[in-house]
Amino acid sequence: MSKPIIFGAGNLYGIDNSVAVPTPVKFGILQEVAVEISLTKKELHGQKIFADAVGVSEGKITCKAKLAKLSADLMGGLFFGSTPATGQVVPVVGEAGTIPATPGPYTITVANGATFQTNLGVIFGKNNLDTDGMPLKRVSGAPATGEYSLVDATGVFTFAAADQAKLVKFDYLYTSALAGKTLTIVNPDAGTSPSFKAILTGIFGSEKVALILNKCVSDKLTLPTKRGDFTIQEMDFSAQADDDDGLGLLSLGS
Repeated sequence: MSKPIIFGAGNLYGIDNSVAVPTPVKFGILQEVAVEISLTKKELHGQKIFADAVGVSEGKITCKAKLAKLSADLMGGLFFGSTPATGQVVPVVGEAGTIPATPGPYTITVANGATFQTNLGVIFGKNNLDTDGMPLKRVSGAPATGEYSLVDATGVFTFAAADQAKLVKFDYLYTSALAGKTLTIVNPDAGTSPSFKAILTGIFGSEKVALILNKCVSDKLTLPTKRGDFTIQEMDFSAQADDDDGLGLLSLGS
């Protein structure tokens, strides 16, 4: 009879234990999963060199998953314990505009001004060697050269007449009801920890393996960005016994 072999990262799924009719969430573009089962060993020694007895007092199952696809459903249901809402806060970086020439008004409305949310700054563009790349200062009153004003949530920026015809670039956030999901992160009471069932499967040819952990709690979520590379999200979690004192099961060929 053939022996079970796993090749590649496999497939990992999480099922929220707090939902009556849960929707399984797949860990997308999985890179690797490390499952470690460890026991705390206690040794009884007398006058001899080697132990007279060896016992096990505690055990733990820890897992580390690395994945490339960010998911609001995964982070919400399995880590933060909340349900994401439809809609997205969308970042814009370096949107170009030109300050109007005389007679003004010297205003620019950004492309997504209708749902503008947060100003992230304005810099001068490359049509003026003296100001290329320089950040403009936001002011509350009438702007002087190198300054701008903005009425919050309007997306309408006002500049000084002295800066007319100069290129500028905008960084900002706007909201879209048609794209993505948004997860609101709250500060829950201490001791609150959502649990989920974790299922790891592996397939190599006709060989198939499945590990099911009935009740898991995640204690670490990492989003490391890196220049010139993809973000590989890491999620750590540990297994514990469920209400029936079961940990799960490991199913594989002999």
